[in-house]
Amino acid sequence: MEAAEAIEVMDILFPRGIPLGTCMMVNGDAGIGTSTLGYQLTLEGLKRGESVIYVCADLEPERIRQAMSYLNFKPDVYEKEGKLILIDACDPDSEENHRISDITNIQLLSSKILSTARGLDAPIRIIQDSATALVLRDTDDSVTRHVYNLNKNLRKMQLISLDIYTSGAHSDKLISSISNAYDGVIRMYGGTKAGGIPTRNIQVVKMRMTLNDPRPRTFVIRHGIGVIIDKSAYEV
Repeated sequence: MEAAEAIEVMDILFPRGIPLGTCMMVNGDAGIGTSTLGYQLTLEGLKRGESVIYVCADLEPERIRQAMSYLNFKPDVYEKEGKLILIDACDPDSEENHRISDITNIQLLSSKILSTARGLDAPIRIIQDSATALVLRDTDDSVTRHVYNLNKNLRKMQLISLDIYTSGAHSDKLISSISNAYDGVIRMYGGTKAGGIPTRNIQVVKMRMTLNDPRPRTFVIRHGIGVIIDKSAYEV
């Protein structure tokens, strides 16, 4: 496998880059590496001088900071500079500076995301990890309206967003409905190759407004780097 540096992952999947005003969803198997991809996109944005909002819905912000540190960057440095904001949508009794008092209220979360983004320097990217933990707290109809309305506002603000979903946690009807609210859909899933060896795979299912490579690619996860895509799979 010819390894791609972590910072190159999206460059491989989207050779012409991701336009501002793009909302994406990642739908991945549990434990496949979706959060790791979210951490990498956070680091990528920060290294490029962007502001990043990371919504912590599965794990408390302190555990997210620890996980991010495995990629060899210190999130607290960027937090002190005001470039990285971690919103606690996991613990209603949190003492974090940015938190949601009612974690069952996804409309309250939308307002918090938008108001926080308005106070940051552009360009801005937003990661929701995981959106599954958020949408399970409400009805399918309410979730669908929430996703459409939030994404509409994020596009107007010219932000890039990535929402992480866990495969199998939602009905096919809901996933089909909300996927139409996103400009891009990335799938991460497990598989096997000859000899029964397990593999991790990533594929762009759809992407509006930019060139993308729709072919599935295998990847590995390495400490200090994260997701590493096999760049040689389709070379001749």
